[in-house]
This record gives sequence, structure tokens and C-alpha cells, in this order.
Amino acid sequence: MSFRRESAGSPPQSRPNHEEEKLDRHAALSPDHLPPSPQNRFDAPTKQLSGLDRAAADACLEKNSKFRSAVKGIIRARRRRRGKKVQVGYKINGIRNVHSIDCMFTVDFKVFYYWTDDKCKGRKGRLELNEPGLFNPELVIDNDAGLQLTHWEFQVKDSKTGLVKLSEYYRGKLMIPNMSLDMFPFDFQNLRICIKPHKKTIDEVELHPLPDECAIEHHARHEWNVIGSRTAMYATNPEHSTTAKVYSALHVIVLVERESDWHVRMIMWPIFLINICAWSVYAFPLEDLAGRMETSVALLLTNVATRFTTSDYMPKVPYSTLCDEILDWCFFFQFIGLVSNPLLYLGWRLGGGKKARWTSALGLGTVRYVELANVLMFIIMVFCLISLTSWKNAKLKKHRAEAQEWKRQALPASEPVHGSGTKLADNGEKTIAGRLLSSLQLLKTPLARRDSTEGLPSATSKDAPVAPIRFHHDP
Repeated sequence: MSFRRESAGSPPQSRPNHEEEKLDRHAALSPDHLPPSPQNRFDAPTKQLSGLDRAAADACLEKNSKFRSAVKGIIRARRRRRGKKVQVGYKINGIRNVHSIDCMFTVDFKVFYYWTDDKCKGRKGRLELNEPGLFNPELVIDNDAGLQLTHWEFQVKDSKTGLVKLSEYYRGKLMIPNMSLDMFPFDFQNLRICIKPHKKTIDEVELHPLPDECAIEHHARHEWNVIGSRTAMYATNPEHSTTAKVYSALHVIVLVERESDWHVRMIMWPIFLINICAWSVYAFPLEDLAGRMETSVALLLTNVATRFTTSDYMPKVPYSTLCDEILDWCFFFQFIGLVSNPLLYLGWRLGGGKKARWTSALGLGTVRYVELANVLMFIIMVFCLISLTSWKNAKLKKHRAEAQEWKRQALPASEPVHGSGTKLADNGEKTIAGRLLSSLQLLKTPLARRDSTEGLPSATSKDAPVAPIRFHHDP
């Protein structure tokens, strides 16, 4: 916006007050635009102004100065509220020993921190992290459970802007803050690396993810299948701090899925089949109470022994997992079958002479009431087991639908490397693949370099650079 000057001899043209306020507000909000001076505004010496005009000009200047100071105060308060931005990148090399009982896992990872420091402008190379005068965010791993810092490096990445990079390499155990085992052994878990400043609040340091440096290497499928990783930003709860402070936190979340085949084959299927074997007692004669009770008690003890043997592989939690519920219901069904044996025998002893006639269309003749009760108990046990299986499948279907959304949020892990790669040499002797690679590298070199290495005169000028030969698959 330009201000038109009037001639010195002409009388000053007074502007409306609202226009003056617009100009002053624009000048206060624009740092590169200086506010108009009283001489530029009225174009006449102040001594030529009347008393009323001079008072209005002084009031306007005072009002503008208060407005500018208020705006500067807001900007300073805003800058104080927003801490220094620290970008965080990571690379996870390996995850193993995810322990459901201790809620810990072993991890090998690297974490990279980027921030700008004006005192690092014009400097190059490595720096000392604790050098006086340099900014240090003092970042720590909050869920440490035996983590070791194996190596670290602090260096300047851009001397013009003062961008610095802090690289830290960790190896050890981390705690799992919230591990839900409701769907064990078909559960998914979030393995977290919780990064937060040690003492600096969110007004001093703000952590932000760096998407360009977020990677996780491929992991072989054993007990856990690594799906991928993602990041989440948090502001800590002030109630968890003794001084009611809020800290910025960044969680690197690795998404893993438990391989449930072993638990299904070794725990759930044996109990399920034992429960089916318990149905065989309903084929025994009603008067054979000893044979029925012997079979039922033996199968019930087998169930107890199987659960006792596999208890070390079950999580010890104060609530029932999906596997616990299935095993408990199977045990309960077996117990009901065991109790039904003496009741059916008692019914056979007391009401053995009573009979119920069936219609001839079925061709079954006449059967006893107690025999009908025996068949009815068998049908109830089959119905209960089928209902339990249907309930489990419905719950798993809903869980898998939620897991698909859970997987969609993850950055995928790197692709697996098939075998050991391509063998280029064997005992120092190049293979066919090694010779082919050498030929391709030779073709990619510049012609001048090839001529000089082969001892032939170069056909090109020294001043004209020769581009290397490129193939379609080259970038």
C-alpha cells in the first residue's frame, strides 16, 4: 500500500478515522511495512496543526502503539506455547521374544532426531551433544526395561539452516504398556517405543514424526508375524506428573499378529476332541453305571492334565481370554455329562417298567422314558458344542474385521529376501551371475574410462564429458 504525499503548500486533507485505523492495523500486522509517520500522514508540519487536530493525532498514535504491542505480545506468547519442533525418524532392525506373561519384548532399532539450532549455522561435521550453548531436547525411551545405548552420533546436516541430526542405536528389552489378551491366541498387539523429553515440557519441545525415515526390516515368521509400523503423537496427562506438567510424546507402534496355529493344534483341538469322546458314554447301556463313570472320569482327568501341562503357555491375566472361555465351557460340558450318568441310572432303577409308545411310522416300537432322556442328553451335549463353535467363529469374524482396519493403518514392512540372494562367486571364482554383473558394470562405465583402462586411445575430447551407457532398467 502506497501513501500519496501532498504538496507542502496545500492544506492537509483529513482522512476519516476508520481509514486511519485500517492503515495502522495493516502497518502493525505487516513486519516489513513501516507505519506512516505523522509528517507523511498530514504532510504539514506539526506546528501548523490546530490543537484539536494535534490531540487527535496523538491519540491515534498512542492507540496504534498499544495495538502493535498487543500483537507482538500475542506472537511472543504463541512462540512460547509452541516448543522447538523435533522430527523423529526410526528404523527397526529386529523384534523377538514377545513375552505375553511378562509384557516385554526384545528389540533392536535406530532412532533419528532432527532439529534446527541457530548456533550451529556455519559449522560442519560432528558435534558434542552436551556442548554449552547448544540446544539439547534430552529425549529418552519412556518404556525402557533393560535397554542399552550401543552407539550415538551428533552432527550438522545443513550448515546454512543449522539443521542437526542425532542418531541413537538401541538394543534391549522394552515394556508393553497396554497388552490386551482378550482374543488370545488370535490377538494382535501394539509394541510401542515411547519417546518423550526427560524434563522439557511441550512448550519447549514438540515431537513430530518424519515419514521419510520410517522403516522396518522384514522378520521371519515364528510365533509373531510383523505387519508393519506407524506413529502416534501424544500430549501426556498432567495428572501423571508431580508438577502437573504436560510433555510431548511420540510413540513408534509396531503392529504384530500372533501365529495361533500352535495353540490351536496343541491346546484347543485336543480339548475339543476329548469333549467329543465324552459323548460315547451315552451309547453304553443304562445299567452299566461303572463303565459310564469310569470313562467319564478318565476323560475329565485327561482334560485337567492337558490344561495343567499347557498352563505355562497360557497368559496369567485376571480376566478370561478366548482360549480360556473355550476350555472352560468344554470342561463344564464334560462335567454335566459326568453328573448325568448317575441320574440316568437312577431313573432306570426307579422307572424301568414304564414305557412310551412311538408311532409305527418311525418303526421304533416302544422305548423307555429313561432311554428317551439318554438320547435327549446326547442331543443337548451336541447342540451345546455346536453353539460354542458357532459363537467362537462369530467372535473371530468380528475380530478379523477390526484387524483389517488395524492393518490398514500400518506402514508395511520390507519385502522378504528369498534365499540368500544371488551368488556372485564361489571360493573366489565368479559364477555366471558374477560374470554377467561385471559385464553390465563394464558397459555402464564411460567410454573414456573404458578406453583408458584398456590402453586404447580415446576417441573423444577430454573437455567433452561422455555420459555412461544406460539401460531401460536404470534410473
